[in-house]
Order: sequence, then structure tokens, then C-alpha cells
Amino acid sequence: MKSVLQFSNAIRVELDIRDNRYCGISGAFLEDVAFVVSGRGNVPYFQTPDGISYQEFIPLDWKEENDAFILELEAIGRCAPIQSDLDLFGFPRISTAKGEVRDRLNIWFAAQSQTVGGEEYMGFAVSYEWKSESRQIHWLYESIALAPEGTTIGARLMAQNMTQNLNPLESVLTSETIYSTQEHYDRSCIESPCRGGGSQIFDLVQGKNLAVVNFFAEPTGEGNALKANCQTMPGEDFVTVSDFHYGALASEFRTAPRVVLALKKTEASRTSDINRWTAWFDFTAELWCEKLGITRTQVVPTLTFEGTGAGGIDIGMAYPDLLKVWTERLDWVVEQGFRAINLHTPEYVSAANRKTLVFGGNNCCPWEYKLSDQLGGDAGLKAFCEACHAKGVKVYIWIAGHLHREAPIWREHPEWMVRSADHRLWDGHYGVIHTLSFAEESMRDWFLQDMKHLREVTGVDGIWFDSFTNLTLGAINWQRPDRVSNAPGVFRFLADLHNLGYEIMIESMSQLGVSSWGNLPPAKITGQEELLLNSNMRYYMRLWKSDPAITEKLYFRCLAAKAPLGVWIEEFLGHAEPFPAELPEWFGPLTSAFADAVDSMHSRHLLEEGALWKDHTGKDAVFFAFTSGEVPSALRGSLFETTPAANTVSTLKEGKIYKVR
Repeated sequence: MKSVLQFSNAIRVELDIRDNRYCGISGAFLEDVAFVVSGRGNVPYFQTPDGISYQEFIPLDWKEENDAFILELEAIGRCAPIQSDLDLFGFPRISTAKGEVRDRLNIWFAAQSQTVGGEEYMGFAVSYEWKSESRQIHWLYESIALAPEGTTIGARLMAQNMTQNLNPLESVLTSETIYSTQEHYDRSCIESPCRGGGSQIFDLVQGKNLAVVNFFAEPTGEGNALKANCQTMPGEDFVTVSDFHYGALASEFRTAPRVVLALKKTEASRTSDINRWTAWFDFTAELWCEKLGITRTQVVPTLTFEGTGAGGIDIGMAYPDLLKVWTERLDWVVEQGFRAINLHTPEYVSAANRKTLVFGGNNCCPWEYKLSDQLGGDAGLKAFCEACHAKGVKVYIWIAGHLHREAPIWREHPEWMVRSADHRLWDGHYGVIHTLSFAEESMRDWFLQDMKHLREVTGVDGIWFDSFTNLTLGAINWQRPDRVSNAPGVFRFLADLHNLGYEIMIESMSQLGVSSWGNLPPAKITGQEELLLNSNMRYYMRLWKSDPAITEKLYFRCLAAKAPLGVWIEEFLGHAEPFPAELPEWFGPLTSAFADAVDSMHSRHLLEEGALWKDHTGKDAVFFAFTSGEVPSALRGSLFETTPAANTVSTLKEGKIYKVR
């Protein structure tokens, strides 16, 4: 039986076939230099709803088609001796089973090449196809072990992955490194963040002379959600990247192709590694957004209003003139450089408007996405949007993928509730809300009608999608006969919002919109600011003034990554921030300079002296100086200051933004 696959692009893949059993990929090589090793967990694993597990595979035959190989396997399924499930009330139902069944699994290997950032990568793609005449599955697990030059010791791992473990954005790996995006202790844990929301679309590990990248070219692969875990543990010299493919329960199941590519590096430096990561960030984001029908939202400096009053009293009840007050403050908003206001106080028809609630709640627990009269309803928001637009300020509005548990719509559509595998309503352990099933087209249409009304009547510009990863994208509705994931429906919903004209900010790390969350303390991002690309972190005013405070240098470096650190103001009776907000004196001028330049910032190339941004046509446009001294040779005679006059500069000043002629 063939165990070595030689592709025309100089890639060799070796398979581990022992005792007539397929035991996974044992290695992949670019001109005899390893970039994939045996690692652990290489054998795919899946299970039927009645407890038949597949993890043993017997090779049957090989087929070759146009630089691709198909390995045909017999999949042996074994029943658990004791099978346990839970009934509607959470009581166990136990049955016994024995014996084994046999089905088919085909593994597709194909040569892959890709040019990204002007560099030519070579590698292969692998996908799994399961077929059965009598049994169905709705998930499949697979993994691969990445190791540039056969080891990750000394290699650089860069990633925008959201996890309460707070992994660093950048790690230089050692034999004792602990890194995992698998949650394991937080009560509202994200077992494995979804690719595109919480986990980035690609994984990049860079050794001294070789870089290896892993990504999925399709967002959902025939309707599959992709839940990823990137991990390395003490004693390991490889990075294991595991993915769960969740799809509809069916007798045929095909995973999205995993693409693994390698590159022989011509330059070994942190700067070149960051530029390589940046190129992949942009490439995979554009790839998925194009397939989903989404245009990536442009980052703008954003001011957020807090949304919940003391004791669960809704802000609209406590402070009904909020929008009128901030309309009078818009000159200050513009002076500080803000070009968007995020209303975390939309005052929907929500739980907080009612005094007869059993379970409590606030305006993060809406009944529906229609504006109530507490803050002036449609007319009030329309007047606020018009005032903001007259000052060049956009307005974003809060939404989420859940409703309060007492929302009347549940009585009409109980099928819109997401239930977990033990039959409980999925609420992320919050207790007062339930997640909406985006697999239900009727629910998406219902939700979209409210959002269409808001956009057309009020002129609101964008949405800030709360709890995107933990409550919405990763949810799987086990009450549906097909047990389908929320992810494909959520992606379609984002595309529908985009088609209505909404810009998209997401509470998560996501390449599909502007990343916008607040769980990264300043100390955690200092020195790694370049990897906050295309994000808008939110910081309460108290964090701007905490010790250590956000410094001018940190803020400038974040701006150079197109990642303004946002300001979040708590504004309600009994806990109102002083006005004007006590921001550093350098904040307004620096933020305004960034706001004036950001429309010309399309793709970034990092230099030792600073960050150079090109516009949409590929021309040099904006330069952020990290050092004082000579202008880089490629930019001499072309840098100029925007204030006080458009004067060409011959010497850089650290912390300054320049335009390029």
C-alpha cells in the first residue's frame, strides 16, 4: 500500500500505515525539509448520535487524479458498551450495545501553491469524505502537527485568538511553552473558538529558515462550522492544530479542505515575520469575506456609551435625555478625534422596560430589536444620527444573537431556541437569556426586518455584535433533527446586514469585521501592538487612568497597526463620568491625525523605522515613525507633515504620523 505521496510542486507527504491500519500523516516535506510531523491525534475521529465511534481505518485502495491522491479506507465503528443520554428533565437514559459496523472514509490529498505577500508557498490540501448507507454523523475531528524544519523550538507563533487564557499575541516557543486556545476554566467557556470569530482563519508558525501556514479556504465547507484549537504543551516541539467540523446530520459528510503550505524564508527577523503574518491576515480575510459577500469594515476611532444602569434599571428609564445631551457634546467628540459613536444603549423593547420580570435583566436582554420610547424611539435615534452625520461621525448600534428568556416571541417560535446536547436552553451560563437559532431562516428574516427598519428609518451606520463567539457563532442547536450549527446562518446574516449597508464591528477577534473587545490589559499588548491589526479595543475610562495607564507610545503603536484603543464612558444617573472626559492631552491631536489618515491605510509593511501603509491602489500613503532620525531611503523626499503646512521632512520625529506624496 502506497505510503509516500510525491507532488509536482516538490512536496512529499508520508503516511503512517502500520499493521494494515491508517495511522495518520507522519510527515510532510518541502525539498526534504520537514514542516509537518507525526505529533499526536493525527487520526480523524467521528461518532454517530447512537454512540458508534470511528477511529480505526483499514486502507482499501488508491486513486490518482491530476496531482491529487484519494486514499479509500474502511471505517470501523465500534459501539460503546454502555451508552448514556439525558432525557428532557436531565435524567440519564442508559442502554447497552455491542459489536462493530463498517463504513467508508475517503481522504483527499491535493497539491497546493499560493503566492501571498509576493512569496511563493508550496504545500498540500487534505479533506475527509465519509459515506454510509445506514448511519449519520454531524461532526468530524481532525488535526495536524506543524513544525518548521521539524521542530518548533525557537520558532515564532503569532495569532489573534480570543481566549480567557489570554495567550500572548506573539510567542517564541521553547520546550516548556504552554499555549492553548482551548478554554478549560471559565464558566462561560468557549470550548474551541470558531474560525472567523474568536479564532483566526489561519495559523502561522515561523522557524529560522522555514515558515509553515495552515488555513481553510472556505468559511463553512458545505455547511460545516469550524471550531479550532491551536496548542503546544511542555515537552512538545510541534504545534497541534485541531479542528472540529460541525455540519448537518447526514449519511454523507465532507470537510472543508485544510491547506498546509511551507516557505523557505529569505530573511530571518521579527520585522519580516510580522510582515509575513500581516500578508496572511489580509489574504485570508479577503478570501473569506469575498466568499461570504462581505466588504471588510474600515476601522475608525470610536467612543462607546455604557448601557446598563444601577441595579438593572435600564439607562433609558434612568437617563431619558442621554442622546440629546450627547448631541450637545458632539463638538468635543470631533475635537478628540472620534469618528464613530457606539451606542451600547440602544434601548430596544427589552426586559429592563418591564417591572414584572421573574428573572431580572437589563438592556443586554432585549425582547426584540425594535426601539422603545425610553430614549425617544425611532425619531430620537434618527435625530441623533442626523446630528452625528452633520459632524462626520458615524453611529453604531448594539445587537446580539440572543433574547431575554421571557421574550414573548419564544411562545410563538419555540423552535428558535438553541438547545445544547443535554436538552438545556443554551444561554452561556448567564441565566436570563437564550440564544437564537440562526439555522432557522424564518428567525433570520424576522431579525433582519427589524434591522432593515432601523437602517432605513434612523440612518444608523453599523452594528456592534455582542457575545459573537461564546453565545452566537459557536452554538449548535441539538433540538433540530439535523443538529446543525449556528455558524453558516450567522455568516449569511452578516452578509445580509452588509447588503443593508451596515458596517460590522464584532465583540471578538475576527477578520470578518472590526475586532472590538476589552479583555486585553495594556500590559498584555505592550510590545505586541503590531498584531492588533484592524481592531478597536474598548477601555473604560477608569482603565485609561489606571496604573499603569495607557501611554502615548503604546497608543501610537496601536494606531500604527490600525487599532485605535477605544474609550468606553459610563454615563447614567448615579454613576456618570465627569465631562469633558479626562483623556490625556495627547489623545485628541493624535487620534485626529489618525482619523484623517485612516482612509488611505489599506495594507501595512513594517520597517525598522516605522509602519508604512499603502492605499487601495498599492501606492505608499501613510508612515508612522517609531524612531527619530533619518528618513528611510525608499521614502526620502516623499514624506511630509500635514500640519502646520505640507512641508517635506528630512528627519523623522518619533511618534509622528506623516503622509507620503
